[in-house]
Amino acid sequence: MYVRTSMGGSMDSDDFQIITEGYILSKVILGAIMFTVGLVSLCFCIYKLFKEFN
Repeated sequence: MYVRTSMGGSMDSDDFQIITEGYILSKVILGAIMFTVGLVSLCFCIYKLFKEFN
C-alpha cells in the first residue's frame, strides 16, 4: 500500500525493506517503553499495598 500511494508504484525492494524494518523497529521500541512503564507502575503499586498492610 505504501508503494502504491506514495511513490506511484515504483520503488526498489531494498528501499521498501528498509522502510518496513524501520517501521517495525519503531513499534517494538514503543512497545518496550510502554511495557517498562507498566511494569514499574505495577511494582510500585504492589510495594505500596504491602507497605500499607505491614
